[in-house]
Amino acid sequence: MFVVSHVLMGMIIGKVTGNYEAAIATSLLIDSDHIVPYIKSWLFLKPKKMLRTFMWKEWVSYEKNYLHNILIPPVIAIAGFVFHSSVLYVIALAYFVHLMADLIDDSEYFPFYPYTKIKTKWPFKHFSVRELILDIVLLVVRLVI
Repeated sequence: MFVVSHVLMGMIIGKVTGNYEAAIATSLLIDSDHIVPYIKSWLFLKPKKMLRTFMWKEWVSYEKNYLHNILIPPVIAIAGFVFHSSVLYVIALAYFVHLMADLIDDSEYFPFYPYTKIKTKWPFKHFSVRELILDIVLLVVRLVI
């Protein structure tokens, strides 16, 4: 998913939970693990290829890695229960929604990374009409609630 989708999802979660900061920050910061393969492949030294990668999602090996592991949100939610922290519940919810959004796009996603035997690849192409429609729906939902 493109960054706009994640921001809109974070805004909806922030509105519902009353904690915009945690919801939006979590929605965005999870993608910071994309930087690792860009550095490993020296992509930052190739501006044209970097632009193609960001805009048209040319594949970079294991772009969604450690922070995209599906086991992290439940651990955060359990920590929220143990420490009686509503912020951790918001973070866990935003984390889970981010991972579900990444699950439906067409880039390879390994839900149990570093275990790479299980992967998903779904029909929402990056920068596609489907993703634009999803963003419009998310925007309408955000404006209505």
